[in-house]
Amino acid sequence: GVFKDYIDVLGLNNTEKVFDKYAIKYVLFEPQAPLSTLLRRDPDWRIVFNGKVCVMFERLGPVTPGRAEATGSNDRTQHGSSD
Repeated sequence: GVFKDYIDVLGLNNTEKVFDKYAIKYVLFEPQAPLSTLLRRDPDWRIVFNGKVCVMFERLGPVTPGRAEATGSNDRTQHGSSD
């Protein structure tokens, strides 16, 4: 469910798959969080705001629900099993 998806993203598991599932275009998170570090290094994301308390990322390109499933793409950010 939604809570498991959130926990997965926090743990950097299946992030691209979860972002695709919910058609996530923007992420607002703490600057020092592992997710922020991951998105800073990902060429598919850019920083639109960078503050002391939070950083906002924008996903580049079209965002559609279920993109990973539709294209059959592999999740580059998966670090463990999805179960």
